[in-house]
Amino acid sequence: MKKQENKIKVNPYSMMSVEFYGFPKVNEIKPLVRMALSKYKLSESDQNLNNIAKILIYLKREKKVSELQILKHIISYGDISIQFKMQAAISAVYLARLGN
Repeated sequence: MKKQENKIKVNPYSMMSVEFYGFPKVNEIKPLVRMALSKYKLSESDQNLNNIAKILIYLKREKKVSELQILKHIISYGDISIQFKMQAAISAVYLARLGN
């Protein structure tokens, strides 16, 4: 008999709310993420949402800029000819340098 793993499904937006700097509310995060997804023609799948969250959390830790700052920069200035992940890194570096 195979042992089943019990996995708890967590809403990606709720996870972002808990993990993002300052604990922003889901209703603050969701419109920004949706604008970024739309800009980069990505679906609002759990996989894409989780990937975006991981990228933004990593960049926050590395570059010391908040996830929402990065998202806002991507929405306003992002280059859609490059992948979201690369644009997020560029935005984080730019914002980190701007802050210093």
